[in-house]
Amino acid sequence: MLFFVEVIKLTRQILHSFVQEGLVDEFIITVAPTIIGKGIPLFREGNYQLNLSLKRTRIFSQFVELHYKVNGKSV
Repeated sequence: MLFFVEVIKLTRQILHSFVQEGLVDEFIITVAPTIIGKGIPLFREGNYQLNLSLKRTRIFSQFVELHYKVNGKSV
């Protein structure tokens, strides 16, 4: 489990860098409910916002997939 958490943290750092540089045009995020604990955040804390448009949602049993288009940075 520790290895998985470290991979998620590294992925989050890379994602943050890509978002800051404007290199991300879409997000496809699968949300799984958390029974115990608070889960692992996908994004680092920071002072930034993105203008997103929801393109579609899909439901897979207990999971929900959210597909967003990035419209640009918000101030």
